[in-house]
Amino acid sequence: MSSTDELEVERQSFIDSPDLYNVLHVYALEGSVYILASDYADKFLKVIKRDGTMLSKTGGQGRGPGEYALINQIERGPDGSIYILDKRLNRVHMYSLDNETSKLTLKNTVTYKHEANSHMSSLYVTEFGFFGVFMSLTDYETWDNIFYLYELNEEFQPVNRLLELPGNDKIPISEEAIGKMDNFLGSMTHWDLDGEWFYYMTSKKTNVYAYNLISGEKDTLSAITLSERKNSDAQREYLKKRYDRLIESSPTVETAINETETLPYYDHLVAHNGSLILRVFDAGSDTGLLIHYHTKSDKVRHITVPTYLLGISYSGDKLYGYKNMETGERMIIELTLDK
Repeated sequence: MSSTDELEVERQSFIDSPDLYNVLHVYALEGSVYILASDYADKFLKVIKRDGTMLSKTGGQGRGPGEYALINQIERGPDGSIYILDKRLNRVHMYSLDNETSKLTLKNTVTYKHEANSHMSSLYVTEFGFFGVFMSLTDYETWDNIFYLYELNEEFQPVNRLLELPGNDKIPISEEAIGKMDNFLGSMTHWDLDGEWFYYMTSKKTNVYAYNLISGEKDTLSAITLSERKNSDAQREYLKKRYDRLIESSPTVETAINETETLPYYDHLVAHNGSLILRVFDAGSDTGLLIHYHTKSDKVRHITVPTYLLGISYSGDKLYGYKNMETGERMIIELTLDK
C-alpha cells in the first residue's frame, strides 16, 4: 500500500453482554445510546446499551410474524423505523423503536415476490424510496451469477432496474457436489449506500464505483493505490489454519488456497456520511487494516484494528464490529476514532 496517514483509534472498548451468544450483525444507531445486535444462536434481535446491558429483544426462530429463519440485515429508515431482511423466508419485518423504553414493536411483515433464479441480498430504505440489490443466477451448470440494483415498491418488489454489478467467482462445494459457493479468494463484489450515492467494488481491483440513485450519474473513485498482493507459501499456510473448519467440510477450499496466485485487496465495504471504510483482506498480519476514504476530499488514511474484525458498522466517530475470541465467544468491539 502506498504511504498514507493513520486515522488513529483513541479508545478501544469491548462490549460484553451475557445475553449475546453468537453475534451475527451489529448496527449502531446514529444519535442513540442503543446498539442493535442479531444473535445467530437464538435468532433474536436485541437492543443493548454500550455497557452490554440488554434492554429488550424480539423475534426468535420460526415462520410467524416477527420470527426469523435468519437475520441477514438490519436497516434503519429515515423515520427511525427498523427493517429486518430475512432472505431465507423472503421477508422484510418492520419495527418501531421507542427511544424511552427501548422496546421494539412489530409494525408489519411483508413477504416479497422475486424471480425463481434470484433473491434479495441487501435492502436500503431512504427518504426517496426503497432500493435493493438482488443476486441473479445466470447459469445453473456453472453457478455464474450477477447482481442488480433495483428501485423497489412498498411491497419490496423490484420495479426499476438501475445498475448491473459483477457476480462472484465460484468454487465447487466439494468434488462430488453439484453446487458451488463463493470463492473468497477470487473476485467478490461488495457494496453499500450512503445518502443518494451507491458504492460498489470488486475485491481484486482497487477502484470504487459510485452511482447516484436520483440523477443516474456514475463516477469512479481511484485515489486508493495498492500494489498487487502476491500469495506466498506462508500466507497459504496461514489461510489453511484460519479456514480449517471450512476445509474440513469443503476440501476444495484448500485447493483454491493452493492455486490462488494473487490475493484480494478488500473483503468488506461500509459507506457512511461521506466516508468509505474498506477492510483489507487479511492473510497473516498481526493486526487488521482498514482504509478510510473521504469521498469529497479524496483523502485516504488507514486505521489499525484488531484482526478478524467482522460485521463492521459506522456511527459518528465510532466503528463497531465483532471478533471471535480464543474462548469461543464473539465480542462486540467499539473503536472511537480520532476526530
